[in-house]
Amino acid sequence: MTKTKKQLLSRNRIAKVLLLLYDLFFVNVSYFLALWLRFDCELNTLIDKSPEYINGWLYFIPINTVITILVFKFFKLYRSVWTFASYREFFNVFYATAVSFVLH
Repeated sequence: MTKTKKQLLSRNRIAKVLLLLYDLFFVNVSYFLALWLRFDCELNTLIDKSPEYINGWLYFIPINTVITILVFKFFKLYRSVWTFASYREFFNVFYATAVSFVLH
């Protein structure tokens, strides 16, 4: 294997790991932002008057994360790192999001 191919494979691995970390972060942040919007963007109300929502969020972080990552992996979203997406990738993202929505 040439040095260029090794570098390309290394870059693809790094890109896939970064995509995975991006998904881990934003799956949980989006859940928190939904709670924050539910309480009219009042963080004090959310934390002080309704701690059960924060506790529920903290409890479900690992569950939501695992479900989402497994669904995304099943639909092969981490298999290809692309510059231009085809219809296949579009439908994979669409179906993965729909299945993740239903499971959550």
